[in-house]
Amino acid sequence: MNKQSIKTRAMIEKAFWELAWGYQTMDKITVVEICKLADIHRSTFYQYYDDVYMLLKKMSEQYVQEIEDIFTQREAEIEHVIGEILQYVQARRKEIIFLKNNVEHTAFFEQTYALLGAYLKEKMCQEKECADRFENRAFFMLNFATAGCYNVFWNFLMLNNMADKSDVAIYLQEMIMLIAQTR
Repeated sequence: MNKQSIKTRAMIEKAFWELAWGYQTMDKITVVEICKLADIHRSTFYQYYDDVYMLLKKMSEQYVQEIEDIFTQREAEIEHVIGEILQYVQARRKEIIFLKNNVEHTAFFEQTYALLGAYLKEKMCQEKECADRFENRAFFMLNFATAGCYNVFWNFLMLNNMADKSDVAIYLQEMIMLIAQTR
């Protein structure tokens, strides 16, 4: 993608988010308004996206990829990875809340939940030999850890950063290690 395309997409995304934060719902955001804010012609918008829903879907996919890139730091300590995830969530707070409030865009949450589960399974099995198929007890513990961590991430997001990111990362790491030890 050339520099102009990158710049145009960035202007479109910026205009979308300005409207999204004002309206809070997808149904009020139009291509015409996005183009007006981005100072582009509608045909330019349609070169990149079919409609505003495709735009949101593409941005959501980009966020999932960015989170996956953080989780794939396999050699990094859990605390470091969790800290980066918390930092990412903090930086994208408004966007993630908008995705959450627009229920037709649940793919972001389903995919990030699956990424978290895969990451935790790998970390929980790191110390011990783990088969691809967990025994029942370990499977439930993994689900418990995944749901617990996911809810902590969500609460951290909703509390508007009232909790210290490094403290939350340490607590999550301790929880994961405790669950892994009871396997």
